Amino acid sequence: VIKRPIIYSFYHQFNGAEGGGTGMSAEADKKLLDVWKSEWHDAGWNPRVLTIEDAKQHPHFLTLNAMLDGLPFKMYDRLCFIRWLAMANQPNGGIMVGECR
Repeated sequence: VIKRPIIYSFYHQFNGAEGGGTGMSAEADKKLLDVWKSEWHDAGWNPRVLTIEDAKQHPHFLTLNAMLDGLPFKMYDRLCFIRWLAMANQPNGGIMVGECR
C-alpha cells in the first residue's frame, strides 16, 4: 500500500483590524479550506490544515512570540512566522503550501 504524502497549509481566523485577514467570513473561510482539502485529496495527497494550536506545541513557541512582540508586525505578519513552528512540529514531514505577502 502506498502511503499518501502529506501536504499542509496553515489557517488562523482573524479580522482585518488585526492587520490582514482574508476579508471573508469564517464560514466562507471554512468552505474554502474544505475545497482545498478535497482537491488535494483527489490529487493523491493527505491534506492537513495546521493551526496556531499546532504551533503552540513547539518548544520554542513562547520564545518566538516574545521576539515578535518587540517588532512592528501586524497579526498576519506574525502568523507568517508562527506557521513555520506548526510545520516544524510535525513528526512525519511533508510539504507546506501557502503565501505570505
